[in-house]
Amino acid sequence: AGYLTGIVAFRATGTVSVESGTNITVTGKGYRGGQNFGVGVDYGYSAYGEAITGRAAARVTSTAANGSGGGSGQGADGSGAGGGYANSGGVGQKILASSNGGAVGGTSGNPELTTLLFGGGGGSSGVHSTGVRYAATGGISGGIIFITANTITNAGTISANGNQGQNNDFNSTAGQQGGGGGGGSGGSVYIRGNTLTLGTNLVTTAGGTGGTGYLNNSAGKPGGDGSSGRVRVEYTGTLSGTTSPSA
Repeated sequence: AGYLTGIVAFRATGTVSVESGTNITVTGKGYRGGQNFGVGVDYGYSAYGEAITGRAAARVTSTAANGSGGGSGQGADGSGAGGGYANSGGVGQKILASSNGGAVGGTSGNPELTTLLFGGGGGSSGVHSTGVRYAATGGISGGIIFITANTITNAGTISANGNQGQNNDFNSTAGQQGGGGGGGSGGSVYIRGNTLTLGTNLVTTAGGTGGTGYLNNSAGKPGGDGSSGRVRVEYTGTLSGTTSPSA
């Protein structure tokens, strides 16, 4: 059921072992990135990233963020912003004076993970009907992992990373351009037990990078990166290993 909901949560009385080459992952299983509503109008917007407040049901009318969801870009090369969670996401960038990047997705939750949350989705880039400049969609955020057991040994990966924002590669003719989608934020990982052996940075909640923009057949300005998510580790006996970001 976890992969349908973006949540993997379980308790074990004995030992949980994640072997080398295997994984427990909800990467890209959280809140959705801003979508593409078509070309629309000149100097137009698309959609902010999804957050706990919901998802855009239609084209938005500003670059504003949606809580932790990154804001939409505006215009021919306005890139979407990154989703936020532990930190704010990265701002969407642009080159043209007639374009604007999306506003950053804000922080949410707390380091103690008293409430387990998805990260914020990345915002999509802007649109411009002249030249048919399409939006690049935002990256999906990371989901939620909760594991409690007497002993947890990890030699594989445990991840709730955000996905990269979509690249905008509609650049076959000079003059055509588009911004990149914002990256999705990382999600939540909560691990609790007596004896924990986690490996070196094998538990991750990294944010997705912003997608690449293009302007006049050259690299333009990218979407904003998604924030890192949150990791909490509790143990009553011994702990070895590190997480990224630090618990």
